[in-house]
Amino acid sequence: MQLFWDDICEHSPGNMLRCAQGYYTPGYRFQQHYHDFAEFFLITEGEGYHYCDGHRSPLRASSCCFIHPDCEHSLTASEESSMSIINVAIAPQLWTHIHDLYFDTAQDWFWSRSKGCSVHHVPEQARRSFMDAVTELEQDHSSRLAEDALLLHFINTFTTTTTQTNSNKAPQWLQELLLTMNEPKYFQDSMEAMVRLSEKSREHINRSIRTYYQQTATEYMNGLRMRYSCRRLLESTDSIMKIALDCGFESQAHFFRLFKKTHHCTPRQFRMTRKVL
Repeated sequence: MQLFWDDICEHSPGNMLRCAQGYYTPGYRFQQHYHDFAEFFLITEGEGYHYCDGHRSPLRASSCCFIHPDCEHSLTASEESSMSIINVAIAPQLWTHIHDLYFDTAQDWFWSRSKGCSVHHVPEQARRSFMDAVTELEQDHSSRLAEDALLLHFINTFTTTTTQTNSNKAPQWLQELLLTMNEPKYFQDSMEAMVRLSEKSREHINRSIRTYYQQTATEYMNGLRMRYSCRRLLESTDSIMKIALDCGFESQAHFFRLFKKTHHCTPRQFRMTRKVL
């Protein structure tokens, strides 16, 4: 079965996102299908399985899955448990726009077709925060601002703090630590904050991040700072100097060098030439 964006949004053609909540009784299976739009879903309760491209992945509360357009997939609740799900479908033009705006290289794009349907497990705090954002969107379903807020929240939280649910999954303490480090108040003294919050040594933190995320702690935090700076440049009128300081850079020159290396333009050029749809 194939689904098309124009069909599922025929009664709300101006919307860029479509949220739906579902409940699967024990053993129920949603038929195999594919579509011309990207989507992600979050399991809020229960257990089940996700089938994609011939692979089966277990699902439980707080499992999150990213679905690339044209991935053929289906879901089923386990025989012993029902399953509740929140699904968010994304208009093709918005999906393309987000890719061009926030991700510079194919390997950085979490919806890369080569990565298939990646299943992640998100911390409880992120799950509750996402559910609150969906509720806000449902209460104001005609608001483009609410749509953008939900999608940016998803990108900022889930793509920087989740790990694939496989044998190399990062330990819970590390996932929760990196989720907390998304808060800008920790950007200034990030390494010291990591040590204080985790009660682990700098060496152990660095080694763990390199093992599970293939980056140093500094590289990981610079990624968070760059994503946060992009949001501030697009969503506020604050000076570039203030944004650099709020991102934890003592030197504006250092901020400019890292920003240009990451986005291939200056912060001012980014602000002037890009905008959220």
